[in-house]
Amino acid sequence: MKKIYYLLMAAVAVMCVCSSCSKDEDGDVDSKSIVGTWNVVSEEGYAIYDGEKEEWKETYGGDESLITTFNADGTGSAVYRDEYIEDTIGKFNWKLNGNKLSIKFAGDVVVEECRVEKLTSTTLVVVYEWISSDGMEKEYNKTIFTRIM
Repeated sequence: MKKIYYLLMAAVAVMCVCSSCSKDEDGDVDSKSIVGTWNVVSEEGYAIYDGEKEEWKETYGGDESLITTFNADGTGSAVYRDEYIEDTIGKFNWKLNGNKLSIKFAGDVVVEECRVEKLTSTTLVVVYEWISSDGMEKEYNKTIFTRIM
C-alpha cells in the first residue's frame, strides 16, 4: 500500500513537473515549454501525520521509469514502467499560471498545484507542498526530471 501511495505522490509531482523554459523576474514559466515528455530521475520528501514523520528518497533508472507527457492542448498522462508492468497512473488536464502548475486528474475532482523551483533545457525540479489548516499535517515532495522529447 505504501508503494502505491508513493507512486501516486510521484504522479502528482510528475504532473507538476513539466516546464523546460526560463523564468523571468516574476517567476513566470512559458507554458509552451512544458509541452513534451519528461522522465523522473529522483524524488524525495516527507509526510507528517499524527505526529509521525515518514521520509522517502527514490531514484529511478534501469528497468524502472515514471514518464509524464504534457500535450499542447492542456492534457497529459503519467505512466509507470518497470521490467514487469506498464501502468497508466492517470490522465490529466494541466494549466500553468506563473510558476504554478495545476493538475486535474481525469475522473477526479482532485486538483494539485506544484511550484517550478528550477529548470534548464534538460532538467526540471518541481516541488509539491501541502500543510493542513491547523499546521499539524504536512507533505513535501521534490521531483527531478529530465526531458526525453
